[in-house]
Amino acid sequence: MKAGIFNILFFIIPVFSRNLDVRKYPHGKSGFLEHLSDSNLYSSLFSSTSSSRSNFLPYTLCDQLRDAYGTLSLIDPRMDVFCNVYLDDQAYSGVLEGIITDVQSLYSEIQKLQTPSHEECRRLLSLCHFLQHLLPRLASACDKLALSCYRKIRKDTAAAILLRALAGRSETLERCKLGMEQVCVILSGLSQELRHACVAWPYMCRDLIATAHRKCTSLHQQLGSALTKPASEEVCLLVTDCTHYSQHCDDKTRALCKRLGTACMNSGYLSQSFLDDMLFVGEEEAKGVFNDVFDRYGVFIGTPPPTKRNSWDPSLSLLIQDEKLDPTAGSCYLITEECMFSSSDPFLVPLCTNGHGNAIAKDACSGYPARLTGIPGGYLDELTKVLSEFESVGLNFDALSAGIFPVGLTDDYCTRVQSLCYYYGGFGSEDLRHKCKKLESECYKKSYFSSTLKSILGSSYQQLSETSSNSESCVSLLTRKCKESTGLGFSAIYLCLHPLTTCNTLIENVLE
Repeated sequence: MKAGIFNILFFIIPVFSRNLDVRKYPHGKSGFLEHLSDSNLYSSLFSSTSSSRSNFLPYTLCDQLRDAYGTLSLIDPRMDVFCNVYLDDQAYSGVLEGIITDVQSLYSEIQKLQTPSHEECRRLLSLCHFLQHLLPRLASACDKLALSCYRKIRKDTAAAILLRALAGRSETLERCKLGMEQVCVILSGLSQELRHACVAWPYMCRDLIATAHRKCTSLHQQLGSALTKPASEEVCLLVTDCTHYSQHCDDKTRALCKRLGTACMNSGYLSQSFLDDMLFVGEEEAKGVFNDVFDRYGVFIGTPPPTKRNSWDPSLSLLIQDEKLDPTAGSCYLITEECMFSSSDPFLVPLCTNGHGNAIAKDACSGYPARLTGIPGGYLDELTKVLSEFESVGLNFDALSAGIFPVGLTDDYCTRVQSLCYYYGGFGSEDLRHKCKKLESECYKKSYFSSTLKSILGSSYQQLSETSSNSESCVSLLTRKCKESTGLGFSAIYLCLHPLTTCNTLIENVLE
């Protein structure tokens, strides 16, 4: 069983019940489309929800699929119906009505969401991939949801790493603070969210204390149920939660965790090394968590490049924004004089030694406004320039891909520019903040589909990188893996339904 901070189970996408006449394909559904409803499959054949026949594009996709897969019935018996049977006006209207109902239902559900769970994010964003191109306002709602989910997963990942690293030091604010002082020396530079958490330790500690209490209550209840069942892979997944949270729980819960861990180890579902590996979270373990989050959620979390000079500026900027202060030397002086945050942030320590007469702090604060807004060379000036590079690259949209394949973005570029946006974008113009959001969204799309591609290809993922310059070889490899796979998620199915677009537009840009 794979170790990771989150015990995340892939949820099962609900299958819609609306079908065409199933007598037309008596053998039912099979292949990688077996969990795809008729209305979702048909949605790929429409360019909008308009009643005009010109919006029905079956031959474009069907011809691509014939070229890629050969006999369409091998993909799914329904494909012969969808691609070979002419729809009369009544059937056409019926299909379109079902699609419109799905589009409206998805839009309504997204609009009602307050704080989506990780599972809701996965389910709704997967449906977005099939339906968002049909209605502009749904596309806008899906984009907003994606950005919200992306930020939440990144923030939750940082919190989960810290909660595990604190291991039993979350009972009080003072104990949490002492724990943060120790772990942040190692962890704060690994992502902008971890750095923010380490800087703003009072807020983070309150959240962690509340989370630990909630998780312990839930864990105790789950363990009571799990221990009544024979050990299995599913039951033993709960051991991961034990390794994350049990050190924050009472003796009874820890004893139940020990019983379950022993039972799972004796049954061969996990090894002692698994338990030992989770006893400490350092840089290597945290980066392993980032890899796990990429595989499971498609969220790539890279380590920002260090600030070569004035390494404290990102932390100062985060605190000034958190305290809703203007980015002035006076605000900087206020932060460094109080020094309440410095103990948990290794980057701020040099500014808060030797009391109020710290010469380093004085120099750092007096030059801070110029480093932020100076032209040329200030952080905002640099951010403006790198965002213009992003705009000049542009996006390559395909008629059937719904514009979801961003091009010209690398992981290093996304990591560097997103960190600049995170630290300094809040001080910029509304236009700059909008561009930061746009970049963030495109970087997420890029990593999401890179992860999806990896889930389809498995060990052949690297092989695809080597064949990406040859579209025919790429399509052959991708379609073979799609046909061999069962139980694919909606996002993976989408790529399998658009193999040519995937190979021509996506692969050269997600495999670096």
